[in-house]
Amino acid sequence: MTAKYLVRFDDICPGMNWEVWDQVEKLLVSYNIKPILAIVPDNQDPKLNVSAESEDFWARAQSWKDRSWSLAIHGYQHRYETEDSGLIGINAYSEFAGLSYEQQLHKLSKAV
Repeated sequence: MTAKYLVRFDDICPGMNWEVWDQVEKLLVSYNIKPILAIVPDNQDPKLNVSAESEDFWARAQSWKDRSWSLAIHGYQHRYETEDSGLIGINAYSEFAGLSYEQQLHKLSKAV
């Protein structure tokens, strides 16, 4: 039986480290790896803004989709608004856990 793996990258956003990402992307393409890219669509987390924002970010996202890479939303703004650990209980903060259904739906609607 051949092993199969999922490769996922979180915190993909316009201000991420593009110098590193460009190298990663070349490797993914050269090995025909089709990752899951979890995008923060309206990043407001200064910790994720480590490079100048890519002005063609959404065009690049489209090119990833065109390569049959999977795109996912990784939150909306990456801002922790509650001290609720949610179902998993790993962190004592969240962007969504503890918010009403309506508040969560509003954020998700804006994210897509």
